[in-house]
Amino acid sequence: WGRYAPHFESGGDEYDLPLMLQNEALLQSTPVIAVLTDLLGLAPHFRRRDLLDALRSPYIDSGLDAEQIDLLDKISLERQYLGGDEAGWLEIINLAGEGAKSEHEDLAFTPLSPQERESLSTRLDAFFKSLSPLARAQVSAHVDWLLKLIGAEPPANADERPGSPGFSLNLVERVRALEAEDGELLRRDLSALGGLLRILREFSARDDVLRATFGSAAPVTWRDFLSDLRQALETTALEAQGPSRAGRVLVTTAAQARGLPHSQVYIPGLAEGSFPAEAAEDPLYLDAEREAMQARQIPLATQAERVDDQGLFYELISLPQDGLTLSRPSFQAGKVWLESRLWAAVARVLPQIAVETGAVAAVAPPEEAANAAEAMLGLASRLTRRDAEPAQLALRIRNWLRSEAPLAKQWRQIEGGRRVELGRLGSAPFDHYSGVLSDARLLAEVERRLGPQRVWSASQLKDYGLCGFRFFAKRLLKLEEIEEPEAGFDALRLGSLNHRILEEAYREISERGLAIDEANLEAALDVFGRAAEAILQRAPELFNFRATATWQEEKQVLRNRLQLLIRRDFSPDSPLNRFGGRRQVKDLELAFADVAIDLGEDEPPLRVTGFIDRVDQIDDKLLVIDYKSGSTPIQRREMERGRDFQMLIYALALRRLLEREGSPLEVAGGLFWHLRNLGASGVYSADDDEDQAAIAAARRHIARNLEGGRRGQFPVHATALEAGKCSRYCEFARLCRLHVTNRFKASPPP
Repeated sequence: WGRYAPHFESGGDEYDLPLMLQNEALLQSTPVIAVLTDLLGLAPHFRRRDLLDALRSPYIDSGLDAEQIDLLDKISLERQYLGGDEAGWLEIINLAGEGAKSEHEDLAFTPLSPQERESLSTRLDAFFKSLSPLARAQVSAHVDWLLKLIGAEPPANADERPGSPGFSLNLVERVRALEAEDGELLRRDLSALGGLLRILREFSARDDVLRATFGSAAPVTWRDFLSDLRQALETTALEAQGPSRAGRVLVTTAAQARGLPHSQVYIPGLAEGSFPAEAAEDPLYLDAEREAMQARQIPLATQAERVDDQGLFYELISLPQDGLTLSRPSFQAGKVWLESRLWAAVARVLPQIAVETGAVAAVAPPEEAANAAEAMLGLASRLTRRDAEPAQLALRIRNWLRSEAPLAKQWRQIEGGRRVELGRLGSAPFDHYSGVLSDARLLAEVERRLGPQRVWSASQLKDYGLCGFRFFAKRLLKLEEIEEPEAGFDALRLGSLNHRILEEAYREISERGLAIDEANLEAALDVFGRAAEAILQRAPELFNFRATATWQEEKQVLRNRLQLLIRRDFSPDSPLNRFGGRRQVKDLELAFADVAIDLGEDEPPLRVTGFIDRVDQIDDKLLVIDYKSGSTPIQRREMERGRDFQMLIYALALRRLLEREGSPLEVAGGLFWHLRNLGASGVYSADDDEDQAAIAAARRHIARNLEGGRRGQFPVHATALEAGKCSRYCEFARLCRLHVTNRFKASPPP
């Protein structure tokens, strides 16, 4: 029953079938009771997602409005707060004061005005207090407290007890208001609340009996009371809404169906181990030994005899008067699921009856549809076929759908969606359904935003280089992926932490005038050790994450990894030594805010912004160094294909800064240095002809992308595929429909 009942319930709702389930649902399975018991289990540690779900439940009157709940969601997410006691939540609200800022420059906190902070704190504190029962009390006290909380008044002679909630959740009123227009749902939830009240009355009655018998009753803890309540809810069935079976289809277990004649009988589950049920092996005697003992008049039943599903099946197939339908699943967890011996026996007795099969998630033919949704889906699938007879049937069904007023609008939407999908699959040029804007107002707005006055970052240019839609969604629509906070640091915070430690260490190395060579290794390690210790001690505060139990070990791993980079940098085999000469650090976190770089003869200058992790000086030349926390190499071909422009932007921006200052220094080149494996990639040399050719190709790609963007062209087209996406990780992969878009579509004409 536990396996099949939920499917019959959902199927009955989906197809509007008048089912009568023999075993009614348990109280705990009803939504209103499930919400209440989840809420009662929140305290004393209110986990973030659980608390927010409870506050947003339509059944709960928490005292907070939707705007306040959204604010609580936002500020707790920004602070990476996983949840805690009442004081912790109120402290999070208190921290969100006017001008609240993070010490980490990449993070911004939402400020709350004093009035917002006061109102949110007061209402949330009242909600927490309403969920604070007495830790230990008489059963009747727990019952009265719970009755007041849900909004059902306790008996008139009940005494006021400390710990009673300050306000009610108003469950009954909420249920009536929410479901006033749906009588069936209203009856279900009111019946569930009625069942809860009966259980609470039984608890009180038992407590009264104990008092009358023994003169007193021992107090119980709230935890024990809640455990008993949950047990009762999980074993008490919801009261049947109507005893009459007239016009309803009975759904019951095989054992309960015996002896009841029916016009039609359906028996599902005729798969191995399901029906007949798989009997447990006997640990003492094999079936052969049991048969031998039966021959000696010792009554030991065999495994098959102990599970008499065969006899039960014989009774069931004798019940129907007009029709019998047998069914079985044929796959389980992706593997073939064999038929049971009962199915096989029927197949041997009635070999002339064909078996109808259906694939998982298969579309039902429109002539076999059980509701309008299936009819529309089946018809949409049938329209791709060219068979004469099915085509005529599809035409008749389509005409019927178009003539039915409630369905005609839905079918027109489906036809429109089908045309859009066929357009994506075809080789026609990209259009307004696949990333090209056509509305004049939108085109004017895009041209304004992406005009020559825009200041670009390397990451923005990279987004467009990977996929036009990615840039559109991320930079113009400003869509963001919301992730639940987790204990510990993520990849973004790890990168920021690594950069901060190296920045502080190399800043002191530069201030002390230490050249990057082997003779200064010990001094550099001493400087690094002090910088790393100071930052790692405050890392959770500086970078806004919750330290885990393994934080001490993680700190040592981070320290060791960065120390290896220092050793490699000051050794003869440093990857930076390929540029020759004596090196020393010139700049760290070199920021440029609005630098114009040249894209070509006929192109306007590109205004860029950003910051370079580190610039080393080698004699009269400069070397650009960018740290990467990951180990995936960034090849030069990424720049040639127009997918990554970071090194181009850094090198050209640094050259422009030198020209502004009138400095005689020149840019020698640059590279990406990977902290995980200490390898270098994306090496660029100003003296290498192939590197210069890659720079020229990248400039052309940028100019072409800027032109396309200003014309509203953001096609769903990846310049290369990584795991079926424009890059290894793309938060918009579920939105862009790249996997169903033809890779050979042409760009629209200017």
